[in-house]
Amino acid sequence: MNKKIISNGLWNVLGGTSSALVAVLVPPFLTRILPPEAYGAWAVALQIGTYVNIFGLGVQAAVGRYIAFHRASNQLTERDSIVASAFWALLLIALLGCAAVGVLATHTNQLFPHLSSAWQADAALATAILGFSFAVSLVGSIFGSVFLGLQQSHIPAITQLGGRILQAGLLIVAASTRSLTVMALAHLVGSTVITLILAGLWRSRTLQPTIAPRLISRHSLKELGGFCLSLTVWNLAMLLVSGLDLVILARYAPSSVPFYAVSLTLVSFIAGTLQALGSALTPAAAGMQAADGRNHLKELLTRASGLIAIAALLVAAPLMFTGREILKLWVGPIYAHNAEGILALLAIATVIRTCLLPYGMIAIGTGQQRRMIYTPLIEGVTSLVLSVWWVHDYGVMGVAAAKVASATLGIVLLIGQNALAYSIPNLTRRTVAWRGFFHPLLFWVGLYALSALALPLRYNAFLYVPVIALATCIIAVGMGWSDLVQLLQYLSKRKQSHV
Repeated sequence: MNKKIISNGLWNVLGGTSSALVAVLVPPFLTRILPPEAYGAWAVALQIGTYVNIFGLGVQAAVGRYIAFHRASNQLTERDSIVASAFWALLLIALLGCAAVGVLATHTNQLFPHLSSAWQADAALATAILGFSFAVSLVGSIFGSVFLGLQQSHIPAITQLGGRILQAGLLIVAASTRSLTVMALAHLVGSTVITLILAGLWRSRTLQPTIAPRLISRHSLKELGGFCLSLTVWNLAMLLVSGLDLVILARYAPSSVPFYAVSLTLVSFIAGTLQALGSALTPAAAGMQAADGRNHLKELLTRASGLIAIAALLVAAPLMFTGREILKLWVGPIYAHNAEGILALLAIATVIRTCLLPYGMIAIGTGQQRRMIYTPLIEGVTSLVLSVWWVHDYGVMGVAAAKVASATLGIVLLIGQNALAYSIPNLTRRTVAWRGFFHPLLFWVGLYALSALALPLRYNAFLYVPVIALATCIIAVGMGWSDLVQLLQYLSKRKQSHV
C-alpha cells in the first residue's frame, strides 16, 4: 500500500480519535457529578444536536474527493470552484439544520416525557445550543476537507486534537455548575475555536485560498449535488441505525438511557477510529482513478481490508471481552453492572458494520457510492423497525440486538450488490466476502474460543485482562502479518528520516 496513504490514514486516526476524545474523557466526570437522570438528558440532547450533521449531505467527503481528483488532473480553477460552492452551500444547509434542531428543542416535553420538570427547560436550551455548536463544526469541516484532499491530513488532525482537548476541559469545568445549558455553551466555545483555527490554516497554507461567491458555479453545484445525493442517503441511514436509539429509549425505557449512552460513547470511539483510518482511502482512490490507476485499486482494497480488520480487532475486542472491567474503571461499578451486556452487543454490531469500511471508502473515491443508495437505507429502516419492536419485548437489550441484526443484513446486501466491480476489474463477490468478512471471522472465532478457556479467570481481572490482551495481539498479528510488516517498515523508515 502507498506510504502516503498509510501516513494520512494514521493522521486521520489521530484526528478521528480526537473527535471522540470529548466523549471518552468527559463521561467519568459527568457520571459522578450529575445524577443519572441529568446525564441521560445530556446524552439525548447531544445526540439530537448531532442531527445537524445529517444536513451536511456528505459535502465534506465530496470536497476531499474532488480536491484530490482535480489536483491529480491539475485543474485548479475547478478545484477552487468546488471549495467555494461547497462552503456557501454548507453554510446555508448548516443554518437550516440548526433551525430544525431548534424546533425539536421546543418539544422536549414530548422527546423526554419521563424527564422531571426541574431538567426540562435546561435540556431544551442545551439541545438548541448544541445544534448551533454542531452547525459551526459542520461549516469548519470544509477547511479540514481541503487538507484531506491534498493528502495533508496532519494539519486538521493536530488542530482537532488540540481543540478537542480544550473542549473536554471546558465541559468538565462546566459540569461543576450542574447546568446543561452551561455545558452546551462550553461545547460551542470548543467548536468555534476549532473552526477559526482551521479557517486560519486554510488561508495561510493553501495556494491562493478563496471562497469568493463569484466562484460558485452551476457545474460545481451539480457535481456536488450528484455526488452527495447517495451520501445523504447514507447519512440518513446512519441516523436510522444509531441516531434515534436514545430518543426511543427515553420514551420506552428511560431508566436505561444513561447506561446505553455510556456504551454508545465507547462504541462511537471505535467507529470513529476505524472511520478515520479508512477515510484516507477516499482521496487516494480518487487520485488513482484520475491517473488511470484502476489496476492498483484492487490491491488497495485487499491491503486496506486487512489493516482495518486488524484495527477493529485491537480496539473492539477489549470492549467485548473485558467491558465490565473497562466500565468499572471508567464510570464506576453501577454503570459497569448495567451496561456490560449493552456494550458487548454494540461492539459486535460496530465490528460487523466496519468489515467492509474500505470497500465503502474506495467506492466514494471512485464515485460508485451512487450505486449503493438502497443498501444502507434498507439497513437503517430495518434497524429502526427492530429497535421499536424489540424495545417493547426485551427493553434496552432489544435495541442493542437490533443493531447486530441490521448490521449483518447490511453486509449481506453490500456483498450481493458488489457495486465496486464497476471500478475494479475482476472483483468478485467471493473475494469481497472472504477478505472483508469471512477471513476476519475465523480469527474472531479463535479469540472467542480462547476467551472461553480463560473464563475461570473472569473474576480475577489482574489475570483475565492480560490473558485476553495477549491473545488479541497474537491473533491480530496472525490475521495480517504481511500488512503489519509493511506498516512497521514504513514507520521505521519515517523515524530514521527524522533522525
